[in-house]
Amino acid sequence: MGQRNILTRLTHATQMIVKRMTAMENFRQNAIDRLLVGIIANINPVIRLFSSGTIIRNGSSLWKALPCAGLPLILAFSVALLWDTAGAADVKLTPKLGVGYAYDDNIFFSAQDKTSSSIFTVSPGLEVDHKTLVSNYLLKADLDILYYDKESDLDRTNQYYRLTGDHRIKERWTTDVDLKYYRDTTLNTYIQDTGRVTDRVERDFFEGGGRLNYDIDMVSGISAGYRFQHAEYEGDQFSDYSRHDGSLDYYHQLKNQVDTISIGPSYYYRTNDFNEINSFALNIGWARKWSEISRSRVFIGVRYTDIERNNGTEDDKWGVRGGFNFTRKGLASTTTFRYVHALRTTVEGDDVNVDNFYLSYRRLITERFGAEFEGRLVFSYALFDQDTQINDERYYRLDPRLFYQLTENLDLSLRYRYQNNFEERDQGDRTRERNIVWLQLKYAVPLPI
Repeated sequence: MGQRNILTRLTHATQMIVKRMTAMENFRQNAIDRLLVGIIANINPVIRLFSSGTIIRNGSSLWKALPCAGLPLILAFSVALLWDTAGAADVKLTPKLGVGYAYDDNIFFSAQDKTSSSIFTVSPGLEVDHKTLVSNYLLKADLDILYYDKESDLDRTNQYYRLTGDHRIKERWTTDVDLKYYRDTTLNTYIQDTGRVTDRVERDFFEGGGRLNYDIDMVSGISAGYRFQHAEYEGDQFSDYSRHDGSLDYYHQLKNQVDTISIGPSYYYRTNDFNEINSFALNIGWARKWSEISRSRVFIGVRYTDIERNNGTEDDKWGVRGGFNFTRKGLASTTTFRYVHALRTTVEGDDVNVDNFYLSYRRLITERFGAEFEGRLVFSYALFDQDTQINDERYYRLDPRLFYQLTENLDLSLRYRYQNNFEERDQGDRTRERNIVWLQLKYAVPLPI
């Protein structure tokens, strides 16, 4: 009976939202003004935080400040950065809003004593696309506001912000940047990265990096890259960590003008409260442009890794690292495949080997109707022989989706997700399963500036 009442309320709310979203088409010219007013109204707490020096005195406050600032801070930064060049650039602002209803049969991803719940979701977001003759930047800001029917204490807002871009500084110099900040739980992006299931706690994750490229001549050049990661977990149950990655590559395009090879060293350093890891590698890569819509890249490297634990023990090991990705972007379909063999840090503070496979396929079947599929398979296992407390785990996710374009700016989608985790343990193997199905209505309005 409760499920029927929820569906009735959701149907009524959806009808009202469709009417309001359709009416918004008549107010596009005033949308930017309303947006800026909202930014000014919400950015004051962030300004006070910076002026008080709280962030400077306590670095960890930065992670708490970012969620408080949230979307208004990202919007303000984007407007300030792009406004003065808007006259010479192609700038597009796309506000988004989604509402949905979901059912999750195992909200804690438990092996036993499963808890199910209906979930009402509200998903506002924003994209800022900035293009000039020498640069291209894209900022995405998305919120997932979750209201649980049976477990209201789990209500929360997941936050995802990302800025990517590239810029040609001079004729031979180019650079690119990739910044991201996520605030969700260990049952979200952490699983996709490590393939390991753990207790549900809040996780703050920041990653920032970029590359500087110099073209020696028309066919060869040098590329230097750096990336920083920092993760913090709610409470003292799990171990926060910081990570630094650096690389230097020489690349050369072959005479066929479709193949590019590269070679160079890379370095990885990670520290937390329990241990420190240094990893050195020598990598070779091959990139190929198969056509105007298809391209791939593969690399493999020899890796040496050593660890120093706070209890005084040390260990080292030789291994390999590698990866492969393929993309094809056609008019009616898009295909992406990625594989990576790398080191990832668990919530317990240990580094593990990870084999991570990802596949995405999206196809527009008719002018308005389409289908999409995402799948992921992750194997994770101990890096050092002494790490006997680390169990081998396998995780996979299947994620099909159907979508229909109701109007130019309004989409309706039906989505299903199946997750499975298998853990090998001395006291008996353990399997977890999870099924999620949800219906979502999404509205997006591109606003050229």
